[in-house]
Formats: sequence, structure tokens, C-alpha cells
Amino acid sequence: MSNDQKERRNAQNRRKMITRIVVVVLAVAMFASLVIPAVISGL
Repeated sequence: MSNDQKERRNAQNRRKMITRIVVVVLAVAMFASLVIPAVISGL
């Protein structure tokens, strides 16, 4: 029983980590899509 609860908690933590990673990647991609054209036009 306790082992099953531990695994369920680990799965929830993993899902939170994956969600955080996806959010960060999307934010970086949006930032890059704004910055890169500005840098290219600056050059």
C-alpha cells in the first residue's frame, strides 16, 4: 500500500517537472522568436 502511494507521488512530481520544463521551453522559444529577428535586422 505505502509503496503504491510512493509511486503515485513520484508520478505526480514527474508530471510537475515535465510541465515546468515545457513551460520554460515555450517561454524561451517565444523569447527567441522575438529576439532573433531583431538581432538579424540589427546586423
